[in-house]
Amino acid sequence: MHYRLTMGLLVVCALAVWMSGCGGGGGDRLTLGPDAPGVTTPQINLGPALAVPLATAPAVGASANVTRLNKLQNEANQPSTVAELKTELNFWVSAANTNPNDSAAQLGLSLAIATAASQNAAHAVGESMFGTTRVMDVAALGVGPKLRPQRLMSDALAALTSARVPPARGTAASDSAATTATDLKNYRAAIQNYVLSPLENVQDRLMAIADGAAVTKKLFTLKIDGSPGTVYSADFRAVGAVFELVRCALLMATSVNPDYGTYDWNLDLVQRDANKDSKLTVAEYAPAAPFGNVTAATWTQAGGVLREAVADMNQALADMREDDAEVLQRALAGMGDPTGFEANLADAATMLNGQVNVSVYTESAAGMDASEALTKVPLNLRELWDTPPASLRGLLPPLYLGLDYGQYATVGGPLFEMEFRRPLAESGSYQVAQPAPWVARTTTMATSAAPHPINVAAGSGFPGINGSFNWNWKQFKGTWGSTAVTATCAYPELKGLHKWSELPDPTISGVFPNTTKVKTLMYGDYDRVIVRYRSIVVGDTES
Repeated sequence: MHYRLTMGLLVVCALAVWMSGCGGGGGDRLTLGPDAPGVTTPQINLGPALAVPLATAPAVGASANVTRLNKLQNEANQPSTVAELKTELNFWVSAANTNPNDSAAQLGLSLAIATAASQNAAHAVGESMFGTTRVMDVAALGVGPKLRPQRLMSDALAALTSARVPPARGTAASDSAATTATDLKNYRAAIQNYVLSPLENVQDRLMAIADGAAVTKKLFTLKIDGSPGTVYSADFRAVGAVFELVRCALLMATSVNPDYGTYDWNLDLVQRDANKDSKLTVAEYAPAAPFGNVTAATWTQAGGVLREAVADMNQALADMREDDAEVLQRALAGMGDPTGFEANLADAATMLNGQVNVSVYTESAAGMDASEALTKVPLNLRELWDTPPASLRGLLPPLYLGLDYGQYATVGGPLFEMEFRRPLAESGSYQVAQPAPWVARTTTMATSAAPHPINVAAGSGFPGINGSFNWNWKQFKGTWGSTAVTATCAYPELKGLHKWSELPDPTISGVFPNTTKVKTLMYGDYDRVIVRYRSIVVGDTES
């Protein structure tokens, strides 16, 4: 197994905790292996590896170490058992202890530590993986889409603004919860106990070479798919930045408590409305604490690591030797024109350092300049990490059962149908229609607890309606035209609605300081809202 699979485990672990920590209903059920319970010690002892001194005067890599790195580029030469992985780690511990300034030995040791840490985490949850790492895959990962800074920024923003809740109405065959609470806690513990500290060591080890070696110094040459690629300090900085991005993702994931206890994700909002009043408190519809609690220090640390990663990648690009076919150049070459990636990094650095004005579009932002934006909105992503909420649950408002669509009939046959159009700050826009002959009117109904009153005057062929719906929208009582009626809908499609006035923190911990503009966009008649800052699209949300 080569490096991209090693890193894949780390990212998958992060996403497992991250997505389920934001509300884990639906999807395939993940279970831990049979050896997971009771695993308390690492399978591979990393103590001696982590104790190897860092480089203080980086030197050219010894030929024996470079030869071994080159052999590991071939998957056939990579470890296929834990014993072989231990042997590989021990080789690099010995090589780097013999000469801590040997750049090739430090790179080999760094990649072996990352691999062994991944195996320890996998073993802790009853899984197994083997292999070592390829430096080319590391560099390529840094310019790929999954770990780009804008992806991490979007993921963090999504965690605070779009926590998932149960469906308003379930289906006949509900999905089970994605992962048990116990498994999620074990995933989180495995990352905390076996991955985060070693990755920090790896980061420090690589940056010692990047900071200590002259940018023009050729440290050694690797064979990349049969062709030589020179390794400079810029390559060490780029690889270190990738590990910083991974650390950021894992720190964010583990800072949110995923323990949802005995919460049943199969219950929909209707089933959770215990007093049947159409209004659900957070305690009624969301898992209880500690679910969603945020470890502020860890979350804030993730933001600092992300800023470091962006700065280091920017510096790596600035130091890149364009007169030689170096490893970083080859990774960027896979993108075609790397100028967009460079601009992306520069813009990410600006966004992460404080408030900027982002452009908001309602159509595709591709190719649009700022003059074509619907409006500009202040956005301060620095606050997202610097002042995190104590709990994601604290950002959730009460929810109200709203009608999405329903067909109502009396014993005499179909009477009318209702369809939700769009949310408003304290109400919703609905269309009520007479099916035959088709006549429709649009009306506004308050977002509130039951009953749900409606009053639309007659006119232009519409007979008029006046009355109210019960708590679960299955029954209407009132008048249709001049006739008193009781109409029912056996299977109304419902949705959860909220009120602007009941949002606990409309700024989302200071990320959106101008709430007036945010309110206008949130309740505007837009099918799609796209937020863009120069080359970065932070969010692309369809309503």
